[in-house]
Amino acid sequence: RCDDGDAGTWTAEVTGPHVACLAYKYIVRSRDGVVREEGTAEWSRHYYNNLRDVPVIVADLWNDVSDPEDTFRNTKAFREVLFPARRVNFLDNLAGSYEPESRPPVMCVLRVRATCVPRRCYVCVTGALNQLGNWNTEKAVRLTPTRNSWWEGVVGLPEEQQPFEYKYFVLEEATGRVLWWEDRDNRCANRWLHWCSGPHTYGNNLLLFVEEPPLVDCHWRAAGVVVPVFSLRTSDSVGVGDFADLRRAARWLSSAGFSLLQTLPVNDTVHTWGEGARRHDCCPYEVLSVQALHPVYISLRDLTDDPADRTEIARLAASLESSDVLNFAAVMDAKEIFLRQLFARRRSQVTSDPSLRAFVNRCAWWLLPYAVFVACRNTGCPLPRPGSMSELAAVAESALLQDECEWIYFVQFNLHKQLLAASRDAAEHGVVLKGDVSVGVSFDSVETWMYPQLFKLDKEIGSPPDSWTKVGQVWGLPAYDWDACRRDGYAWWMRRLSHMSQYFHAYRIDCVLNFLRTWEVPVGSPTGWFGCFEPVIGFTVAELESRGIWDIHRLTYHNLHEGLCGTTFSPAEWDWLLQHLLEPKGGGFFRFRTDVCPTECALAAVLDSAQLPPMEDLQQFRGRVFECYRDVLFQCFSNSQGERLVPIIGMQSTRSFKTLPEDFKRAVSSVYNE
Repeated sequence: RCDDGDAGTWTAEVTGPHVACLAYKYIVRSRDGVVREEGTAEWSRHYYNNLRDVPVIVADLWNDVSDPEDTFRNTKAFREVLFPARRVNFLDNLAGSYEPESRPPVMCVLRVRATCVPRRCYVCVTGALNQLGNWNTEKAVRLTPTRNSWWEGVVGLPEEQQPFEYKYFVLEEATGRVLWWEDRDNRCANRWLHWCSGPHTYGNNLLLFVEEPPLVDCHWRAAGVVVPVFSLRTSDSVGVGDFADLRRAARWLSSAGFSLLQTLPVNDTVHTWGEGARRHDCCPYEVLSVQALHPVYISLRDLTDDPADRTEIARLAASLESSDVLNFAAVMDAKEIFLRQLFARRRSQVTSDPSLRAFVNRCAWWLLPYAVFVACRNTGCPLPRPGSMSELAAVAESALLQDECEWIYFVQFNLHKQLLAASRDAAEHGVVLKGDVSVGVSFDSVETWMYPQLFKLDKEIGSPPDSWTKVGQVWGLPAYDWDACRRDGYAWWMRRLSHMSQYFHAYRIDCVLNFLRTWEVPVGSPTGWFGCFEPVIGFTVAELESRGIWDIHRLTYHNLHEGLCGTTFSPAEWDWLLQHLLEPKGGGFFRFRTDVCPTECALAAVLDSAQLPPMEDLQQFRGRVFECYRDVLFQCFSNSQGERLVPIIGMQSTRSFKTLPEDFKRAVSSVYNE
């Protein structure tokens, strides 16, 4: 337990036997337990001391959780690619700093964190002290990279040392050129120097560790490109860019001074089967499996050196290159035929490959469900109920599906190897490979089959009305049941992100706002107008009435006046609406019949199937009908707290809102804005 000193300094003294490495971390504890921890990514600091019988004083800083060194600079992209760690055993460094007979009274170890130090560059320190070179950068103390972002250097000090100023800078090793100085006022040794001022009872020597604030403003910036993998087509491609082309792109970007390469999602999206059916399966965000990679990105040339195979690959490439557009279905057909023929010739060799078997065993948790799902789709076999891994393995090894499943293992294994090779090659060239994690999955997917409890299959996600789309968007992807996700500790999401992190050093999460709130609409809705955010807040009837909003019926139902006849609709169109869709409310007002079109989806079905009167533009008529159907200000939802009324986003643009009395309009606007 530390004692509270002056100016926010806490101190403690620990005695014990000599240790070469001391590991610890600071916490704030109350009677109820730990209430706060340091933000430093590693659990412990490590102070190496192979000097026996030398007392140690440590002047630490509390590392705040929001510090850049503990946030974005502590990510895989920074620590493994942009600025990979240069580890040195500091035990030997410290022991060899001074011979026993020449040790100064105080050996001061300066420790500072600096991630963004380029390759073949070092952190140095100089200042108004002979031991620091007296501001001469050629005589400065060069620090040693120890672990992660830490740099450490030893400075010998006399027992009675006056305060002095100093500063850190980054030096290019090859040229001796100073790349940059830290962007701050000079540091001053006042904070820690008093610890080594005499007289003291520590004996002839003292070892002082000083933890410094991180280097300020590392002046790091980078540029990159965002590009779909299928657009990275080269002379070695077959129809589209592939994972081998990704490797070539990263090398070119590195040579041009770029540091990041971001792709679109690369997961499998093939939902339909049969010749020509895949033309609708090229949207990278309608994912079939969140782990499986898309077969279209496999590099055929990397699979074989056989001259006959190479000739066939060249023929396929030439035929696909002759098209003026990217023919997704043709590319998929060509690659599938080649892969099946190659697998058939090498089957005994492939299936006995220890590395493939290890991949299948290691990835069985996702590969088995994916293989069974795809094999059933490909062969026309009925999809079984999701079961345990042993049950799925039995299905995969059945006579009907075994051949197909082994071919799927073969394809996914090679996709895995090729993307992993591209990722590692990009890292070696200092390029961050950034992936894209789609916000949702397809309704018809491995995920909804295996984990239906994690989804609301009667809802789909989209976006509310805005300046981009005045009626909102519907994306055709099932909504997540976030309560169910939360109950199992977000295990599905953790597995998904962890799996993709083996390929990508960073990734973009598509529409990440959905983790906070999701715009949900009923399945089949043509627009996002009648959606609402989940979690829904809303108001009770009593809350609205207390705000002067009392005509709830007026707000929650359509208000079509008979004056629309002759203005918005022709007499024939209005008569048809009265006969099929509308019912009177009184006072010349009408509303849509709830028994015929209770939802926007039901209205669309009626208009699709009904015998409509002759008109010049059917689409314009449909548009006017839907505009009237959306002329509602509030909608009702029920949750655990009862019935709630939620303002419709965009309601201020409706005819119903514009015809409200001014005082009523102000009250409704106040609730809407709130």
